[in-house]
Amino acid sequence: MRRILFSILSFALLWAFAGTVQAAPTTRPTSQPTNKKTHHPHQHKAHAKKATKHKAHAGHHGHHGGKHNPSNPPIDCPLRKAGIHPNRLQPFKSVQKYIKMLERPDRLQWQKPDAVVKYLKLKGNEKLADVGAGSGYFSFRFARKLPRGQVYAIDVKAEMLRHIHHTSMMKGIKNVRIVFASYTNPKVPKDSDVVFICDVFHHVSKKKAWLKTLWGQMKKGSKVVFIEFRMGKLPKGPPAWIKLAPRKLRALLTAQGFKITDFNQKLLPYQYMMIAKKP
Repeated sequence: MRRILFSILSFALLWAFAGTVQAAPTTRPTSQPTNKKTHHPHQHKAHAKKATKHKAHAGHHGHHGGKHNPSNPPIDCPLRKAGIHPNRLQPFKSVQKYIKMLERPDRLQWQKPDAVVKYLKLKGNEKLADVGAGSGYFSFRFARKLPRGQVYAIDVKAEMLRHIHHTSMMKGIKNVRIVFASYTNPKVPKDSDVVFICDVFHHVSKKKAWLKTLWGQMKKGSKVVFIEFRMGKLPKGPPAWIKLAPRKLRALLTAQGFKITDFNQKLLPYQYMMIAKKP
């Protein structure tokens, strides 16, 4: 009897165990990730080495506590300090096209920039303000002529000033500083000895007010140089209606208080030069 009971009990236990095995899940639940990667201990060491190398590389370039070398030129563009945001500037291609036009080779033949710089007989230590500097066509030439002086490249176009600033940094030119002006205010630094204005003044709409502002910014004994296109039909230059006749320029300057010291119509083929001094 005991043997029969033991056999029945054993059969029942085996049947229960078999049912439990069949009820167990045969696939991984969807709530558990199936794409986990297994990291080998050697991989952890490789990642640690890369992280250490990255930190060393960043530290080498000064991103993590590197000291600034004061002999290096400033990285921050002065236009940012003037509140000019890069997104507001004209597209790079259109700016480069305009610069290429200003720097075209044929301009050397009639603008004669080197002859103009030589004519002014600079000593080499003056501070000169180039109003309407554009691409730096004259600014960089003045910079070479003034090794102990300073050139203020002044313009109303932020794109031109950015070009001058970047060129100065790339070429290591340390005596050129950009100044952001407005159409009504040339913003000439008060320590300027010479103010140079080439092919610009005829664009000024309110000339009397502009000259009055310039007068207030110039120091006593400093001089201003104007270069403007001659009257009449010329192969180069602006249209006749916007040109400024020499007698008109002379009248404006003398009315403001300037003293005319030089007038030259022979140096340049299409332009005249007028130099005035602030007594």
